[in-house]
Amino acid sequence: MNNLGFHYQFNNEEEVYRKIQSLLLNDTDNDVRRCAASVLGTRSKWLDSALLKALNSDPDELVRIAAFESLLQLAGVPAQIEFREAERAKIGEIKPTFEEIERIITECNRPPVG
Repeated sequence: MNNLGFHYQFNNEEEVYRKIQSLLLNDTDNDVRRCAASVLGTRSKWLDSALLKALNSDPDELVRIAAFESLLQLAGVPAQIEFREAERAKIGEIKPTFEEIERIITECNRPPVG
């Protein structure tokens, strides 16, 4: 499961993205959804609709945090800041919300890429 989409090149990447988005939004296994969110952080584009939906409504907090971290990555936030903010979300210092993503981007003085 950990290799889901990270290291492969595909002939029809759009089909693969849709499948990974579907796993994020529909799979019953929290670990599969969390992994799918992480893959989208490396292989998708800023404001990926599945990541936004997971961020706002996934029932599992770790999946919401994975979507949060992936959106930070897609926004071009430096890796050390992305990691720090995800850790803060994991320990409850901040909530994994789009408002927090906007704050972090602003603090980094970085417009989102993509």
